[in-house]
Amino acid sequence: KEHGVFRWVTPDPGVDVHLDSTWAFKAKTNDKGQISRFKARLAARGFRQVYGIDYIATMSPVGKIPTFRRLVAEMAERGMTLTILDIRSAYLQADLDITNLMKAPVGVDPPEPGQVMELLKALYGTRQAGRCWHKKFKADLISWGYTVSTADPCLFSRISEKDGSLQRIH
Repeated sequence: KEHGVFRWVTPDPGVDVHLDSTWAFKAKTNDKGQISRFKARLAARGFRQVYGIDYIATMSPVGKIPTFRRLVAEMAERGMTLTILDIRSAYLQADLDITNLMKAPVGVDPPEPGQVMELLKALYGTRQAGRCWHKKFKADLISWGYTVSTADPCLFSRISEKDGSLQRIH
């Protein structure tokens, strides 16, 4: 709900809502190995999606290992530092190309009987989630002045306006 992933809708008569979901529960531990919090994630059961109805394309590019090795070697040669980041709830930031209807998960009652979830964002488990995320992230990087490499679709570069240094994201 916080991420605006879905909204409740009443499906048109005769529409088959075949997509459902499952819960993934995890106990997170602290540095002493004690349980510090419990986490629940809702994941779509994407194997129930139908090609041509729920999705068209699923391919999303993956960074190449030789590119990453070359970047690390270049950084070592120049005395640069490496920063790695994790984008929290990444898939939930990306809009779906095709709206999907999903049955309410176990333990969640719709506001009105017969309503289902209309997915607006790429929920974990949907077949096109990775592709939608890459499309959004690529658009953001380009809007920030990065250009895509012709050799690796996951390598983005730009020249810093401050000091003229080369910045790369892989």
